[in-house]
This record gives sequence, C-alpha cells and structure tokens, in this order.
Amino acid sequence: MEKAGVDPWAISKEFHDNQGEYTPEMVEQLTKAGFSEAAVKSYFAGRAVEAGYTKTESGDDISDATVNEIKTYAGGEEAYNIMVQWASQNFDDGAIEAFDNIVNTGSVDAIKLAVNGLKAQYQNSVGFEGTMVTGKAPVEQKDVYRSQAELVAAMSDRRYDNDPAYRQDVIAKLDRSDNLEF
Repeated sequence: MEKAGVDPWAISKEFHDNQGEYTPEMVEQLTKAGFSEAAVKSYFAGRAVEAGYTKTESGDDISDATVNEIKTYAGGEEAYNIMVQWASQNFDDGAIEAFDNIVNTGSVDAIKLAVNGLKAQYQNSVGFEGTMVTGKAPVEQKDVYRSQAELVAAMSDRRYDNDPAYRQDVIAKLDRSDNLEF
C-alpha cells in the first residue's frame, strides 16, 4: 500500500465518517494497491456489518445485537470475516455484488438467509468439523441365566403358566442369556 501511495488509515477514517459507505475513490485507491474490486467491496460490506452500519429496508440501523446474531449464523465474528474473505477470492463480481446488496439494503431475515447461503457454500468448498453427538453408553443388563438349570427352574415355577408378566420376564432374561447352548 505504501508503494501505491495509499493511506489505509485515511480510507478507514473516511469509511467510518461516512457511516459505512465507501466511495468510488476509496475503491480505486485500493485496487491500485493490488486488491481486486470485488475483494475491496466485499471487505467494506463486511466491515459495515461488523461496525453496525448496516441498515434495514426502512433505513433503520440494525442493532449491534442483531449484527452479532447474524455473525453467529456464520459461527462468530472471526468465522464471518474468514468467509467474507474467502468469498472475495472465490466468487465472481456478480455474486459478490448480490451479497453486498442484500447485506447493505436487505431486511434482517434476508441478511441471515444470505449469510447462511454463504456459509453453506464456504463449508461445501473447504469442509467443516462435524458436530459430535454424545450420550450415555447403553446399559448392559447383567440379569441372565447362568445355566440351563436356572432356566428350567424359572420355567417350572407355577407363575410361568399363570402370570403373563412373569413369563415375559423369563423370555426377556432368556434373550439376554447368550451364554446358554441348546
């Protein structure tokens, strides 16, 4: 940037003084420094969201909480910035302009949808860490017949013929008894 005579601090100040709006001159200075126009515009759009300058269709400011919620859709601020940087290098100018238009003038729901779409494309391209599902290990029933003699004794009990619940318990215990050979 120094070789191109670009003062990034002056551009940043002008950007913030203009409440997140960038000028063609700002874009031109940065493209002369070697950045693509698409990357510059995408960067400004991301900074506008990050700084809370984004407005809804009605022109109302989007709250910082809403901006944070939108970034949460992307996995947080850092993940959002990485995705926007990735998009600036991998999307054509039309796609970047469409995303920027939604972010700069769309409703909050439209912005969330655009961010979700960007996240899906990013993850599809570079991959992502899966979510681990945890739980308890299955409890192994230790209530088994240890011998055929125990099974015969249970089946000889008069409840086996008269009580369906007892009979079902004997059958379930027999199902768990892998150690018996017939």
